Amino acid sequence: MAAKWKPPFAEKISVNNLALRIVKDMIERCGELNIEVNELKNGTTIVDCGINAVGGFEAGILATKVACGGLLEACITETSYGGLTLPTLFMRTDNPALSIAVCQSNWFGLFPSLFAMKKTEYSALSLGPAKALAQEPKEVFDKVDYKDKSDVGVLVLQADNFPDEKVSEYIASKCKISPENLYLVMAPTASVAGSVQVSAHVLEDSLWRLTDYLDYEYSKVKYITGSSPISPVYPEIWRRPGITPDDMIRNAGRIHFYVYSSEGDDLQKIADEMIIEKTQAFGKPFFEILNSGIFSKGLDKKTLGREGWTYVIAEAMVTDLRTGKVFKAGKIHADLIRKFMGI
Repeated sequence: MAAKWKPPFAEKISVNNLALRIVKDMIERCGELNIEVNELKNGTTIVDCGINAVGGFEAGILATKVACGGLLEACITETSYGGLTLPTLFMRTDNPALSIAVCQSNWFGLFPSLFAMKKTEYSALSLGPAKALAQEPKEVFDKVDYKDKSDVGVLVLQADNFPDEKVSEYIASKCKISPENLYLVMAPTASVAGSVQVSAHVLEDSLWRLTDYLDYEYSKVKYITGSSPISPVYPEIWRRPGITPDDMIRNAGRIHFYVYSSEGDDLQKIADEMIIEKTQAFGKPFFEILNSGIFSKGLDKKTLGREGWTYVIAEAMVTDLRTGKVFKAGKIHADLIRKFMGI
């Protein structure tokens, strides 16, 4: 295994403290953001962006920034996809390893998966800078030499229900902090804020594919920009056919890597490997994939990625900062977006 890579100025950056600034701003502006703030009996702060609260686009942008440890900028604009105009989340980061790998990537193993959980268990997709306190998942921290020394932890939970004191104490113990120093931002997928936040995972999917699936060094990835249309929301998402944020990422998500290559790096191959259109999953709605049983077969992430079930996007560009060359693969599949939206 290659030696761990330490990001520049890592010792001067606390991703949890940066995220906490954003959370405190959200709390102060809770009225204008349409969010609700509550405190569990053990002192854990819950920021609701879409379970009981209305939330909205701005809450989604802020939840996205929190999930990325305060090291990402994001905005929403309207973009035309083959004549279909959709709200689109645009993102950029100058700290890809910290903002995406360390913070935004899913904390696998924190809770049982949705396919393995018992009815009495709590489950959520969990992401955010608190992972840097727990040093999990191991696959990230085996490659990136970074540990946050903050005494506060911030996590975004993509879930339909609130955690209780038992859950928050479990998370706090993982992070080695007191429950009263834990902040949980709730952003369910079936909410506008949640849909915005999930759209940002075009970054996570792409960086995982680059650094884990293709084993490209984190040290070479200097900057990333990306975008994805924001999916419509509806209460029965995942339980009935309909377009999802994953469909948007897979069929209209764009990524642009800025790398400093080494002699012999095949950057065109890297761009080619990012895209969905040559995989067996191409053309299938994510609801169909989710309900096919593929994710309950115990397949590893690399197998799922290779076959295109996860971690693929529509269009990829790679700019080589060493040579000035630009490489591109893929395209936007507006026809599939229309089909999955039923228009």
